[in-house]
Amino acid sequence: MLSKTKYLPVPAPETAQWMSCDYIDDKLTLAEYLRTSSASDAYLNWEKRISADNGKTWSELKAMTEFITESDDGGIVRSPGCFKYDATTDTLYETWLYRQWPGNRIYTYHGEGFDKNNLPYNDHTIITENGTAPKLLRFEEGPDYDLDNP
Repeated sequence: MLSKTKYLPVPAPETAQWMSCDYIDDKLTLAEYLRTSSASDAYLNWEKRISADNGKTWSELKAMTEFITESDDGGIVRSPGCFKYDATTDTLYETWLYRQWPGNRIYTYHGEGFDKNNLPYNDHTIITENGTAPKLLRFEEGPDYDLDNP
């Protein structure tokens, strides 16, 4: 008889556990990204693990810490989303959310002067191909978006 177990136990009260999992090549290699959230879109505690045998065994979880940048000009969070391997073109596509808070610390969703119709952050979705992002993007009319100087 099969027994039920929680695959992703909740790490703390009022905290959600999130997971993305998919193949990253044509050799049945799986990647799994884990993160938690407890308020709005504040995703924290990023971890990654790999299975080279179609999910039978997994590597140890490895912390992913390179997503957050804070500066005097504001903060930015780069967070990976879903990913999909295309065996026909041998391309791994991955979506990334770049959320910027010009002049504010990251995860500033409310406070003095907060207006839900004039949010204190902006989003860019980047799609990488085999880990390479486009160098320049253009959003409607305005200056080019430079990934090296967001």
